[in-house]
Amino acid sequence: MLGLKAIASNQVAVLLLAGGQGTRLGVNYPKGMYSVGLLSEKSLYQIQGERLVKLKQYADKLFPEESKNQTNSSIPWYIMTSEHTQESTIDFFKKNNFFGLNNENVKFFEQFMLPCLTNDGKNANCAAKVVKKVEPDEKVGVICKVKDRFQVVEYSEISEKTRNLRLADGDLLYNAGNICNHFFDIEFLNELCSKHESELKHHV
Repeated sequence: MLGLKAIASNQVAVLLLAGGQGTRLGVNYPKGMYSVGLLSEKSLYQIQGERLVKLKQYADKLFPEESKNQTNSSIPWYIMTSEHTQESTIDFFKKNNFFGLNNENVKFFEQFMLPCLTNDGKNANCAAKVVKKVEPDEKVGVICKVKDRFQVVEYSEISEKTRNLRLADGDLLYNAGNICNHFFDIEFLNELCSKHESELKHHV
């Protein structure tokens, strides 16, 4: 009920990550525009948009005192697109009248692409994408240096004292959360398997 009260008070927004194309679904447009096979033939965007409309109506009905002084007629919806989906996503929403949402409460923003390369722009044989940890008890491993080598240390393997260490600015010292999003080139993998396989530990 606290969540519904917050929605009625316009204290809640929704963030949708919508940068992916539908290539694995066999289509050449954003996944959000894909019809998932329902009899209604609704797209993923439409399903979520209509749910947001109904959720706001339900919250306002339960907490009329919270909503009567609010100007927002729908839950703010932030949609992160990519260079491949930005234009077609915006056009799709316009053609469908924003699925009943207040168009001023639907905000599109593009996630730009940055290469993970060396300073001169080449020769990266491996890389890892991380998400910054905010709380020490988040159940995610971290990428860090152990005896001068970078590796993933699982959250269950880090002592309470170590995971609570902080920098001068208050950020966690070990905050590079591992999301298992890695890149390796073939040459690197061949060398690893042919020369260092016996050194690798099995992760159980």
